[in-house]
Amino acid sequence: MGSETVRPEDIGVEGKMKYTPGPWAIAHSGNNIEIGLRNVEWNPNIIGMVVAKTIGNSKVCEANAALIAAAPDLLEALKECCEWIRKHSPADDWPFCLDGARMAIRKAEDA
Repeated sequence: MGSETVRPEDIGVEGKMKYTPGPWAIAHSGNNIEIGLRNVEWNPNIIGMVVAKTIGNSKVCEANAALIAAAPDLLEALKECCEWIRKHSPADDWPFCLDGARMAIRKAEDA
């Protein structure tokens, strides 16, 4: 999941990914937490492309950062689950589940 190379100039371009693909990581930066892509080429311990930042580093900030960092993986897994259900289940078996899943996917991708 999310192993493609990210070029900043491609993010948000029509026909290309609208968001920074994962995997995202968490790094402490002073009293804050940064979430984004690690730049393994020059320092794997810091975030090279920041996608979010907390103000503070409390337990709540840590939990929020973990959830945000998991977002690309969660989106991809949800899309895979929906595709599997679509292929292997009758259309009316999981309508409540698929409706919520599709709404969440649209919310993530239509930003």
